[in-house]
This record gives sequence, structure tokens and C-alpha cells, in this order.
Amino acid sequence: MGGATGRLKLTKRVIDQADMTKGRHFLWDSELRGFGISIEPTGTKTYFVRYRPKGHGRDGARRFYKLGRHGDITPDEARQQAKAILGQVAESGATRTLIPRQGGQDSGDRGQPVTTG
Repeated sequence: MGGATGRLKLTKRVIDQADMTKGRHFLWDSELRGFGISIEPTGTKTYFVRYRPKGHGRDGARRFYKLGRHGDITPDEARQQAKAILGQVAESGATRTLIPRQGGQDSGDRGQPVTTG
């Protein structure tokens, strides 16, 4: 599923300078556990939050929630959305009602839960 790199604060500068020749990989934020960005060789950069549903612990399936594409939203906006999602997961375990889809052309794949094994 691609490689992972070390943790550092995700900023516009860090993301813009990310190496796209490494293949698909992730950059993880040092300030908010579970918040990261996927870097594709094509140049697509997508913010996401990774979590496990409440009550499932380490045995629960990891879930990724796409927040939006770099450029459509800023790292700070994505981090705030990630905090809201992680807060709701900690409280109730649900994510389906967190961030309503916004109309318009930039809604893309924002707010889509993705399950991984």
C-alpha cells in the first residue's frame, strides 16, 4: 500500500517539497496522531485521518477518512477536520455524520470513509 516516512509537522512547504519519485507514500503529522497526507507519483496529494472505531482496540480494522486534496484545503484546515473526526470517533465511534459533503466542484472525494484491512 505504499511506504511511510517519519513524522513532521505537515505544512504547505513540507508538502510542496515532498518527493514524488518514491512512489506512493505517506507523510505523518507530528502534532496530531493519525493525521497524514498521501503522496502519489502523479502529484496528487490527499489529506486523510487514520483511526480505529471506538471499542475495537488494536484488533479493529484501521479506517482512513479522506479530508480533501492539497490545494483545495490547507494543512491547517485539514488538521482541524482531522481533530473533529478523531474527537467524534473517541466519543461515539461514528464518522458517517461528521463532515457533510459540500456542494460545488471542489467537493471531490472529501468526507469519504475508506476501510482497509
